[in-house]
Amino acid sequence: MKKMLAALLTVVVILFLGCPVVDTSLNVIYQANENTGGAPPNDTRTYNQGDEVTVLGNTASLVRLGYTFDGWNTQTDGNGTNYTSGEKFTMPIQSITLYAKWTPVIGIKASQVGPDLVIFFKQMGLFGQQDSMVQDS
Repeated sequence: MKKMLAALLTVVVILFLGCPVVDTSLNVIYQANENTGGAPPNDTRTYNQGDEVTVLGNTASLVRLGYTFDGWNTQTDGNGTNYTSGEKFTMPIQSITLYAKWTPVIGIKASQVGPDLVIFFKQMGLFGQQDSMVQDS
């Protein structure tokens, strides 16, 4: 009797409330991930599960000293799924956070380090070598 009553109650709820409610308050949240300037974009839209989402670019001049911005990733360490500006994905069942992905700058030009460091690098024999990290500008 209890099972029949529970089944009847379920049918009544579905008939009066319709299909299960779809969460329409899903968001894409962009995080700066150790930036030194600028800000991550702010996606003000709300999404439903299954909606097509277009990834935003670096619209607020997000920067990190010694790094170049290299898109977005689902994990802070960059080991998740990568996304680039304008790429599309399907909204999952819950809100998603995209973290700025940073690539270290490899070479340094003399104009970026100043005269004192140029002298130091010259003394160390590192300045102007083909495989050197510092090159004449």
